Amino acid sequence: MAAAIVQSLTGAKLGLIKYYHFAEATVAGIHCLASRTGYTGEDGFELYHAASESVALAEALLAAGVPHGLELAGLGARDSLRLEAGFPLYGHEITADISPLTAGLGWTVKLDKGSDFVGGAALLAEKQGGAPNQVIFFKTGDRRIVRADTPVLGPDGTIVGRVLSGTLSPILNEAIGSAFVTTASAVGEGGWSVDIRGARLPLHRVRPPFVPLKK
Repeated sequence: MAAAIVQSLTGAKLGLIKYYHFAEATVAGIHCLASRTGYTGEDGFELYHAASESVALAEALLAAGVPHGLELAGLGARDSLRLEAGFPLYGHEITADISPLTAGLGWTVKLDKGSDFVGGAALLAEKQGGAPNQVIFFKTGDRRIVRADTPVLGPDGTIVGRVLSGTLSPILNEAIGSAFVTTASAVGEGGWSVDIRGARLPLHRVRPPFVPLKK
């Protein structure tokens, strides 16, 4: 219902804004950049505006959303939703030490753009030689949350990586997450597991999104 709620407060034609595009718009009398980049996996909007207008805009949106059951949600909800959608979060799936190629985000890198850029040589070398590690997503079939930095174990019990993100999926009602594992261990299902308070919990590799995106 995001588009309908925001549309009721603006004369801008939101339907013309494509997914991952933005346009300038006056929303509830407030100048905004309306960006169709909802980081929950749903068809939502992020509104960029002057900080001084935050309360007025939030109150207007909440009032317009009453007929649709709109409620405020915090970062905990954002994190479970973005993980269900398979979206990376800086500091977790991508860091200064995890490149876009290692993270499976090669589509964001254009190595043949015809000009050099910061990190270009390193990324080209990684693409040609292969990365020693990669980011994978998993579910467990269990409700016990696998926390970030939990060691990931291979079939023989040796540590082959670590968990990057972990939460309970409210929609799937099971623990899901991402992990940074050695490429050598990422053949097939990998046979990975984690130790949760003395219990060995298997990690089942998943190709994201865990929950299909609704656009």
